[in-house]
Amino acid sequence: MTWSQPRKTKYNNAPQIWNGDRYDSKREMFYAMWLESERQASRIKWWRRQVPIELVVNDQKVCKLVVDFLVGFPDGRQEYHEVKSVATKTPIYNLKMKLFRALHPNITYKIIDYKIIE
Repeated sequence: MTWSQPRKTKYNNAPQIWNGDRYDSKREMFYAMWLESERQASRIKWWRRQVPIELVVNDQKVCKLVVDFLVGFPDGRQEYHEVKSVATKTPIYNLKMKLFRALHPNITYKIIDYKIIE
């Protein structure tokens, strides 16, 4: 019998399972848990995860941005929420964000940037 080290991930995150869904990190899972508690308290109406957004310029798809969460509020507003750490704010991500903000200036996109206390 051989024993092997668990593979390290690109950003040293630890994938998590909660409520039957796989999350890329503890931060993302904890944020999903918080969103669910907000939904149960009726402060938000619904939430979806891993929402793809195609970034198109002049009818040409440039790239795709996959946002961690899309949140719907009782008043009809929708916001994109992205759980980020320092390690995941890469140059590619920054470029995609600039493109997203240029193409969709009226869409609310919040970056959830917090630390987990263990």
